[in-house]
Amino acid sequence: MKYNKSFSAIILIFLMGSCKKVSVNNELQDTYVQFNFPNTYPSGGYATIKNYYFSQKGLDIDTIYLPIKTLGLVPEKQYEVKLEQIKEAQLPTGSEHAIPNVHYVDFSNEDLKKRYLIAPETKEVTIPLVVKRDVSMRGKIVQLSIKIAQSKTAKPGLMNYNRVKILISGM
Repeated sequence: MKYNKSFSAIILIFLMGSCKKVSVNNELQDTYVQFNFPNTYPSGGYATIKNYYFSQKGLDIDTIYLPIKTLGLVPEKQYEVKLEQIKEAQLPTGSEHAIPNVHYVDFSNEDLKKRYLIAPETKEVTIPLVVKRDVSMRGKIVQLSIKIAQSKTAKPGLMNYNRVKILISGM
């Protein structure tokens, strides 16, 4: 009986020592990013529509924080969220497209691009959108439609969740 237990233990140790680490092939090699507005339902192809009003006199620049989340694999390296403006063919009466560096800080601004980098293994963040007040806004609504574009390290997420519309007013 002792002989059988000892023999079984030796075989078990031998088998465990000969195991190889198995790597699992995962087809989801990409990281996807999208806007994260959990209490809203996408409408018209946009994750949400936000209204911003410059209400304080003397306030000429402000920041709107946009929530972002990842889908797919969360990278072990820093990755970038890339934003682009969408210019729609038709705007509501009294509205105009936002002009980069007039109504908002352009997404290619080097200081701002540093804020669009997401730390490794991070799933949710907020990124800044810097809006500006300009005299051309008087009596108008400035529409800034944004989409998440493909960067070197991340792809846009679900279609209805990778676009946001911001309506800016106040003079």
